[in-house]
Amino acid sequence: MGSPMQKRVSFPFSAIVSLDKLKLAILINAINPKIGGVLIQGPKGSGKTTAVRGLTDILPRLEVIKGCPFNCNPHDASNMCEKCGERYRKGGKLPIEERTMVVVNLPLGATEDRVIGSIDVEKAIKHGVEALEPGVLAEANQNILYVDEINLLPDHIADDLLDAAATGWNVVEREGISVSHPARFIFIGTMNPEEGQLRPQLLDRFPLSVSVERIVTVKDRMEVVKRNLEFETDPEGFIKKYKTSQDEMKTRIARARKILPEVEMPEELLEAICKTCLDLKVDGMRPDIVISKAACTLVAFENRSKVAPNDILVAAELALRHRTREGGFLEPATPEEISKVFMAKVKEVKYVEETKTYERVIESLESFVSVLRVTQDQLRDEFLKTVNYIMNHIWSELYPYGDFSEIRILVEKDYVLQLKGRRGWVNVDLVSGGERSLASLALRVAFSLAFTPNLRWLILDEPTHNLDVNAIEHFGRVLRDRMENIIDQVFLITHEERLSDYITGSIYRLERDKEMDGVTKVISS
Repeated sequence: MGSPMQKRVSFPFSAIVSLDKLKLAILINAINPKIGGVLIQGPKGSGKTTAVRGLTDILPRLEVIKGCPFNCNPHDASNMCEKCGERYRKGGKLPIEERTMVVVNLPLGATEDRVIGSIDVEKAIKHGVEALEPGVLAEANQNILYVDEINLLPDHIADDLLDAAATGWNVVEREGISVSHPARFIFIGTMNPEEGQLRPQLLDRFPLSVSVERIVTVKDRMEVVKRNLEFETDPEGFIKKYKTSQDEMKTRIARARKILPEVEMPEELLEAICKTCLDLKVDGMRPDIVISKAACTLVAFENRSKVAPNDILVAAELALRHRTREGGFLEPATPEEISKVFMAKVKEVKYVEETKTYERVIESLESFVSVLRVTQDQLRDEFLKTVNYIMNHIWSELYPYGDFSEIRILVEKDYVLQLKGRRGWVNVDLVSGGERSLASLALRVAFSLAFTPNLRWLILDEPTHNLDVNAIEHFGRVLRDRMENIIDQVFLITHEERLSDYITGSIYRLERDKEMDGVTKVISS
């Protein structure tokens, strides 16, 4: 028999860092074992075995017919051995036993008899299936069959495994006697490409394939180390920490299995799948079938009811990246090739349901944006009217001279602040520093009062930046003599020591040692 991995404390599946494609490929097979399996390629220490072992803890418990050596499903007549099926058809009561799914590990040195089972020919003539000495495939039924270093298995053993995974049955034939039993398992093979490649014919038999790349971000690598150290130090505590996410994943898998039969594959998208495989010159019909199954399973996993183009793109990358093309004369298609060809075929078959939906959304958004722009323009105009009214109301308080009688802000290509002199309007960047600083102060006050009509205090941060001495002094006098007619209190933040001569209230001096990155301290008040 194969050796089920001993019940051990497994690293939680949901705690695995990164490896998103690997986890998705495994989950798709966990939901729908009829897909037939996944090949995981990657270097040693990349998390392949950890992911496989962690899968058992998030899979629903299974029910088997008690005493059956083939773990027959008591609720599915198509998944029963000859003996159990006969009892079921006669209406006999089948004893049911609930079990936890296990990972059945296939040793590298396993013989064919050990894998598929052996037949006692004389006994088979009299008793049928009872003459079969169950092998690894019998134990793997409704469980997980894990083959590490599958590239080192003899080809005929690998063929037996892939045949059973694809058909769901294990057929044992010896000397004209044929005995079969269900073998529906989640088939996962792993390999390190550095230790040798699978023959293209065997590689093509794997429904899905994913390559595990090394983790290249320092942040993710640090997280891997932290989680592994935490797991080693306190396994039970670590598992408890991820219990909620594990339970959520288990619920999603159970729900996906339930709704999978109801998932709809649009005819146009199925046509696009087949046309894509033809254009990419992929060998055989398996890719078309696998892509369809995997896309539907992905939809069920995401709790949706209808396949969309993006579901097929995800499934196609998993199903085609390892496929032979043109009888092996072409390299497998790249993700870019797959995407380009498939999207072209989607347009070709005129799958417009999703496109029309997007077009309707875009049309609605464009109408909304148009209305929003008009509303925005109206609000801006009203706001600027208010700001201009306030600025002109306070301008005579801030600017006691007669050179410029009015102030305004208007929109040209940009916002422009202007003063009105004897010769008309002029931009503030063409007037003196003092007048420019007062115009800027008027704008700040007006904006503040427009937003907050009951404003009683105002904060000015470095208002004299880039002003000359005369402008600073002029600004200081306005602060001291005129601002109190407009605002109750002004809080001034500045490096300009000369403004201290114009302050009528409290002055606080702050200091910080920048070279030592020290804290800011109040040194006087």
